[in-house]
Amino acid sequence: WTPAQYYYRQGKRRIPLYSRYPTFIFCYERGYDLEHGDTHFERIEGDVRFRIALYAMRTLYVRAGGGFFTQRGKDCFLDYDFFRFNYMPQEWSDELCGEFQLLSSRWYNESRYYAHITTSYESPMLFLSRISLLSRVIQKERLYFNVLSVRSLGIYTELGYGISTHLFDAGLFTGISRHNTIKFGCKIAFHLFEN
Repeated sequence: WTPAQYYYRQGKRRIPLYSRYPTFIFCYERGYDLEHGDTHFERIEGDVRFRIALYAMRTLYVRAGGGFFTQRGKDCFLDYDFFRFNYMPQEWSDELCGEFQLLSSRWYNESRYYAHITTSYESPMLFLSRISLLSRVIQKERLYFNVLSVRSLGIYTELGYGISTHLFDAGLFTGISRHNTIKFGCKIAFHLFEN
């Protein structure tokens, strides 16, 4: 649910454009044990997503949420729904925002709960735009800061820096967990067949 959401119509579908208010998402799911199976579960999740337009084409994206299983069978292999970046309106133009890029899905699938906050700061001029050759190609630069809490991993933090061009988004990330493990990685998302 997004208060004061603006849409445009594409046939009979309403495509969300923007809102000055955050988007609230809540999910409750329950599976039933049929014929002595081990698929019974009960899961509750919630998420809040907000795009804050700042001055001079700068934007702050904030997403916070959590979820937990109240019941879970032995063989239950369900993923959390809102841990992934599926429900964002078109105003979130970054393919890398709102997700943990270096984290293996096994950490949150094994946990009975999760809580996270992800942020992204987007600006047309941060670091590389000062270089004249690169400023012609790079449209926006982004800083990422993500924090996750799950039982088996503890607190996990991910930091990143990204750029956006006409053809692709690219980012460099580092992930740090309480086990003193540090990961480095990069991700590229191409803009194919976009208007």
